[in-house]
Amino acid sequence: LTEHRMKSRDALFFWQLIFPICDPLKSGIENDPRKAFYTLKVIHTNTYAAAEKKWGGCYGHNFTFVTEPEMVHWDGVLIRDGARGGTGGSIHIRWIQDDPDFDHVIANSMKYSRWLQIKAV
Repeated sequence: LTEHRMKSRDALFFWQLIFPICDPLKSGIENDPRKAFYTLKVIHTNTYAAAEKKWGGCYGHNFTFVTEPEMVHWDGVLIRDGARGGTGGSIHIRWIQDDPDFDHVIANSMKYSRWLQIKAV
């Protein structure tokens, strides 16, 4: 951690200190004390989708397993929506281009249909 890092306002750097994006056991940092977060979140999300919801098999509901970066984007949508004042349950307006509450960062980070699919898991 450097003074430059502190002043650069790199939100993702601080986020991954609390919620590691990669598996800390594979981070290359000796004795990394952090606990896995997104690695486990992806495992549990995909397992629940396949085992409990029966998604992603040969028939029925099509489901593409989630990845760590995708889950970071999914969480980022909620954070950005809240930072902009929230939508009171109408988060879909962040993807509607004609709406005054449209957010290009949210719209470019993830399609609304995929966001809903992951939320349904």
